[in-house]
Amino acid sequence: MNEEVRVDADQIHILNVRTLQGNIDCDDAIDNNDVVTHAFAFELENAVDIERLVVAFKLKVEIQALNKKQEQLPAKGSYTHEMVFKVDNLAEFTSAEEKLLRADMGSVLVGILYSTIRGIIFTRTQGTPLNTVILPIIPPLRLMGMENMKEEQKGAAENEVKEEKTDKTS
Repeated sequence: MNEEVRVDADQIHILNVRTLQGNIDCDDAIDNNDVVTHAFAFELENAVDIERLVVAFKLKVEIQALNKKQEQLPAKGSYTHEMVFKVDNLAEFTSAEEKLLRADMGSVLVGILYSTIRGIIFTRTQGTPLNTVILPIIPPLRLMGMENMKEEQKGAAENEVKEEKTDKTS
């Protein structure tokens, strides 16, 4: 793993984006006008295949509708998406023996993943009892469970952390 190499967008390609699961559960009596914000929980998983130059991510997003008092309403959603990347110079950002991704490349890929999924969820929730959902802006390292680590701790091993995070938008 060469820490001197910088991420080069020309070396990154999106191979696939899939919705694995999408669901909205709600009470028939809910008034969409009562939904003013949402609470979110995120779960991120990744897999690295150095030989094929592939990195795959799976992001699960749980959404809970809230009213103006920040109380839960009987409307929630769950979406799981997968995105697969080819990174031409992947070996420069991984540890071959551990097949783990360096934080800088992981952050770039998770940023692409998250912004793409933000658009998908926005589109799929328009006109639903959840109202239109806009995922909050979150640092990719937070989604990866690495935000509060010291720089020297942000090595590949911590990229394996699977952690649920909750954020609220207003």
